[in-house]
Amino acid sequence: MDLIPTLLAAAGINQAKISAELALSFTEVHPLPGRDLTPLLSSGTDSASTDSASTGSAPSHAVYLMTRDNVLEGDSSASGFARRFGIEESARGPLAISVPAYVGANFEGIVTTVTEQECSGGVGQIWKLVRSFDDPTTWTTPGVRQLSASGPGGPTYRTDPLADQWELYNLGADPIEALNRWGDADLALLREHLCARLDQERARCVPKRNNPWPYAERHPNSGPEMKRPPLPARLIRSAIHKLGMHPDDPTPFTGHLQGLRALVVCTNHATLDIGKATGVYSSEMTAPYYAFLDAGMQVDLASPLGGIIPVDPQSLVPVLRCAADDRFLADQELRSKVADSLPIGTLDMSEYDLVFLAGGWGAAFDFGESADLAQKVSEAAAEGLVLGGVCHGPLGLCNASTPEGRPLVEGRRVSAVTDKQVRELGIESTPQHPETELRKMGALFESSTRFRDPFANHWVVDGNLVTGQNQNAGPMVAREMMRLLSLNASTTKPERVQP
Repeated sequence: MDLIPTLLAAAGINQAKISAELALSFTEVHPLPGRDLTPLLSSGTDSASTDSASTGSAPSHAVYLMTRDNVLEGDSSASGFARRFGIEESARGPLAISVPAYVGANFEGIVTTVTEQECSGGVGQIWKLVRSFDDPTTWTTPGVRQLSASGPGGPTYRTDPLADQWELYNLGADPIEALNRWGDADLALLREHLCARLDQERARCVPKRNNPWPYAERHPNSGPEMKRPPLPARLIRSAIHKLGMHPDDPTPFTGHLQGLRALVVCTNHATLDIGKATGVYSSEMTAPYYAFLDAGMQVDLASPLGGIIPVDPQSLVPVLRCAADDRFLADQELRSKVADSLPIGTLDMSEYDLVFLAGGWGAAFDFGESADLAQKVSEAAAEGLVLGGVCHGPLGLCNASTPEGRPLVEGRRVSAVTDKQVRELGIESTPQHPETELRKMGALFESSTRFRDPFANHWVVDGNLVTGQNQNAGPMVAREMMRLLSLNASTTKPERVQP
């Protein structure tokens, strides 16, 4: 701990000056916890120790001990035996790790001499104080929940931190730490003194981070719960997938965006003018939602009016839905968000880092007509948030404006559902068509075409704006939005990406 400060001093490097220079490029620049020992090396005495010996009042030096471990970080739950035989991804039963309740504990402590002059009860002995604590930042889902046990009955989670546990040992009289003195009534003053010293040493040795530590996500072999379609539907879905429907992202985002917030905005409109049910196209909501969630982001759902978000029933037909939709159907948390979305007009956009506009035929009725949505998208753009959307979602950009009062999409490259796809699907009676409306606002519209445009795929990145042609671009648009965030995560709240 003291080696680096000593070497820097010996080399004539000023810590304060170099720290100020590094802080311009790095977020985690803190004072070094160690001490410069060059005065001791040159004089042969430690001035602090000399002062302590002569006055009997200065505290003795303490050794600080700490481990803060996310024990299950990046774990797949497969045992060593399963890994050895290459069955990590499908380990079940005895091949999977059974997690006991105490896994994930964190420890810190100090070892120091306490004289009677410092504190009554110290008697000049070497004392060791240990605190066992539960740190939510190291939970299996940081800040949300901790996997406390797993076994035949399935995983068990807890959401409340465990109480601290303490140990106190007199190492002079008890070097093997056989007798925990924490509960001794006559050591109350000593306990208070050592706890205060522990707080001091923690503050000195463990600087508070400016950003949450980017722990790796766990990847249990069981994966998220899903509602799988029957085998015949899966076979048909696979064939449609090969034609271009819901393609896999070849280069998915693999970074970590813990502490950042995403907002997915969906329609409130539930019927077509010919009386057919509609709403948000499911995968245009679920694919980006889970992409953001799996990257560690907090994800909220909003709509122009708030409340229920209707989901187009055709988008949940087993042969047409995607894996994210299967996950949605088994995910009570997302289902509850869909049933009670946030009204977009009540939100403070500065609290978010990106906004995604989901499509579906319902958005053709309310996204381009909602004054609240236009206002909040304009505010998000002024804040420098990353903006994105697919299919009919970019209609929510049409009435948004720049701080100078110009149309937000004017002169910018965008994509959305094409007029050709609208004609091919025979749904031309909707009040707004994205390609037509975006071109009216001066956007530079881009798209791809195939024998049928529902099987085409195209997405565009223009500054902080990422848009996609249809449901097929959902994963790619989400990926590009997160890449923009990760490239600009240089402060506690990432520097906003300006158009």
